[in-house]
Amino acid sequence: MRLNDGDRIVVAWSENANGPGWSNQIIWVLIRARGGDLREDSIQPSERTREMAALHDVSDVVSKEMTAWVKAWSERGGR
Repeated sequence: MRLNDGDRIVVAWSENANGPGWSNQIIWVLIRARGGDLREDSIQPSERTREMAALHDVSDVVSKEMTAWVKAWSERGGR
């Protein structure tokens, strides 16, 4: 992952992803550029720290739960 001058990390979350014959434990990073644009980048398992690895499964569960609750909320019209 590379940050440019003026970039700011907004949030990072983990995701367990898999398909036929593959799996990955990726950390997604949302970055806000100096001008306000947003972009995503990722950290692969080989790049992460011990601390990131220790929080990976917790972050994955919390992210999935929050996403499900926000989806349900939005389907009710955001109320």
